[in-house]
Amino acid sequence: MPAFDVRAAEPSEAEAVAALLDQLGYSVAVAQLAQRLARFRESRTDHVLLATEKDQNFGLIAVSVTPLLVEGAFARITALIVDQSHRGKGVGGALVAEAERLAQAAGCAVIQVSSGRRPERAAAHTFYRQLGYTDAAAHHVLYERRLEEPSDSRLPSHAHGTICSRGGE
Repeated sequence: MPAFDVRAAEPSEAEAVAALLDQLGYSVAVAQLAQRLARFRESRTDHVLLATEKDQNFGLIAVSVTPLLVEGAFARITALIVDQSHRGKGVGGALVAEAERLAQAAGCAVIQVSSGRRPERAAAHTFYRQLGYTDAAAHHVLYERRLEEPSDSRLPSHAHGTICSRGGE
């Protein structure tokens, strides 16, 4: 495979990023995605990277660093997508390697990724294991609770622009 670049995604590339996300069944409005990409570009702890060659985007990874109260930080890969036409050519491995480099530079001792336990994700699970990732579900349980979309009127006056902010929002 010819050499390709891995670089930060720009808000102007929201349409290409949306097309990649769509391959995994995630539909996001382009305008909304452009705003999110702008927040990522401003953040020092959250990154969206693209695999590109000659103005063609064929892979992306999103990684976020979370500081821990007691010690250090951890990173989490929140999205990894390689265009169907480029799978099996080292693109995913290169994207993960760059995410790991960013995590190490931020002082992380561990990087996590979650993947649904569904048959259509079996190839992704094999890919992560081949890169040295282990299924940590036996070691802990992950609980989650969906939060309602807050309306500005429900936020305390001191919280406007600070709850769940990224990069100075």
